[in-house]
Amino acid sequence: QPLDKKTWDAYVAYYSRYPWQLFCTFTFTRRLRGGEDEARLLWGEFLDRLEAAHPDTICRLVAEESRHAHGQLAGVRLHYHALFASDTPISESTIRDLWRQLVGNGKSLVEIQRYDPAKGAVGYCLKTLAVGGEILTFNEDLYAPDRPDDWARNADSRRRWRRQIERRTRAESSGRDCCT
Repeated sequence: QPLDKKTWDAYVAYYSRYPWQLFCTFTFTRRLRGGEDEARLLWGEFLDRLEAAHPDTICRLVAEESRHAHGQLAGVRLHYHALFASDTPISESTIRDLWRQLVGNGKSLVEIQRYDPAKGAVGYCLKTLAVGGEILTFNEDLYAPDRPDDWARNADSRRRWRRQIERRTRAESSGRDCCT
């Protein structure tokens, strides 16, 4: 059910506290034989590849959006809006290359913008909540602004922390530039 304005504003305020680096929109230029199910599989594969390619943990807020033709409203194919953050700069070219590897080349497959709080990207990602939708993915990993001091007692948090340290150490020892 749709959120009232006060609740939606509270969501926007909460997610705006994160140190977002990039705001991206991912689209599919061709019809997928498997429809939205195939699109969701490709999206999951993209996130897996991005996390494997990046030398640090990535925090993300992802919203899935589509509108089917109704009355005079034009239909909008399934696409994703995503905000990304990391302690290490996230490579725009890596995002673009990984997405193209999965969905092919096209005019506007992925739009990438440096995050600017004044442009309302958090609200844009959360617009699906305002109409009764849901956030597809939110993983705060190491970024929770109000996480309790004992957060590391959780096994998943400890595993993510170790993985982040291992990735950063491998990147530093190999001399790899994470931002190309």
